[in-house]
Amino acid sequence: MADNNRGVVYTGPGSVQVQDMDYPKLELLRPGALAHAVAAHRSAEPGHLALLERLGKPPVLDLGLRLGEGSGALAAVPLLRLAAAVVTEVATFAEWGLEPR
Repeated sequence: MADNNRGVVYTGPGSVQVQDMDYPKLELLRPGALAHAVAAHRSAEPGHLALLERLGKPPVLDLGLRLGEGSGALAAVPLLRLAAAVVTEVATFAEWGLEPR
């Protein structure tokens, strides 16, 4: 949902006002709750980058989308699945019996 006064797209499960900055409620209720969350996409809305920076979450994608239906997040899913597969399913040098150079 966009805030027409500041152009902020709300990220996460709702937001509240904290020192003139919208902040996800989940992180306020339980600091560190978003430690393993991924910012899949940065919206083209001006305030979204500021919120991601405050959370310390660099976006996986920055496609300039502002459709509002989570399309940027959906675009990142195949890339995140690929990254997870590389980490969990690709053999290591040791598993192949090779010595790293």
